[in-house]
Amino acid sequence: MNGSAIVALVVEPDQDVFETWPLLTAVGLAFLGVFLVVVGLGALPVRLLDPVWQLAVAASITNSGGYLLNGLALLFLASALAPDSTALLGSLLQARRWAAVASLCFLLLVPLQAFSLWRLDRSSAEAAAEDRQAMESRISALRNAVTRSRTTADLQAGLQALGAPPLSPMEMDLPPAELRRRVLETFDLAEGDVRRRSEQARNRARDPVLQRRTAQSILLSLLFGVALAAGSRLPGSRLSLQQQLRAVLTLPLRLVQLLGVVVISLIEAALDWREARAEARLHDGTSSGTNDPETDQSPQPPGSFPSRSKRNGFLEEDYIQRIQEVDKPSS
Repeated sequence: MNGSAIVALVVEPDQDVFETWPLLTAVGLAFLGVFLVVVGLGALPVRLLDPVWQLAVAASITNSGGYLLNGLALLFLASALAPDSTALLGSLLQARRWAAVASLCFLLLVPLQAFSLWRLDRSSAEAAAEDRQAMESRISALRNAVTRSRTTADLQAGLQALGAPPLSPMEMDLPPAELRRRVLETFDLAEGDVRRRSEQARNRARDPVLQRRTAQSILLSLLFGVALAAGSRLPGSRLSLQQQLRAVLTLPLRLVQLLGVVVISLIEAALDWREARAEARLHDGTSSGTNDPETDQSPQPPGSFPSRSKRNGFLEEDYIQRIQEVDKPSS
């Protein structure tokens, strides 16, 4: 193989690559379908007000977000390989519009998951407190019934009246004092078990596994939201959603910079005004004061000697020259 053939092989692209856009389109649409199927089936049954359901659906969306992102990327690649396909360009335009909606949904999942975790912690704590209070009240009533009983029959009747299970025949054969002691010990064990289960239910939202899973889902939501915003476009706009969000986020910074420039300009203008006013006052004071003997000289009559004046303690040089000219004899 000569050098020209090698150069042509390297420079000229394989035309078969440009014929793969139908396959890329099909795979991209399949990825989008996989995302919709996984998220749709994972959301059933729907329980909108349940924080556990909200966290589970958010985790399902973020775990399947790669399918959505890859599908959009493959549609972009297919449209680049077939720029003359109007049908493909129309599909890409619709996909970019839906990508804007998906990007906003991913970004909204960030505060939604944090709020759902807080709601789960609060609701589990309230439910655990209510269950514990109800169970402790019931156990207290059972204790009172046991302590008030005198015979085994009275104890059996009191327990059945409060909904407790009946005593076994072996327990019925025990002396009343021994039976009461055993029943009270059972109540103590039951109360300890209730408190332990109450603490577990209260700390349901504080489970390290759940918190780690939620933190991972929040970070993935943020990443997918930013990535989809780069390829999305709102109807009637030539900018991507990422560019529009960047302009909105940088607007406060620009306003602060503009405000700083205005404040500096006002300060400079105030300083210039004060300096001009000070110069005007100085000029007015100089013009209204006494005349300087060096600048204000009255005209001398002809043939007379100018008056002597001193400058810095010495006779003026002009005055000395005129005296010498008068002393010379006239020719």
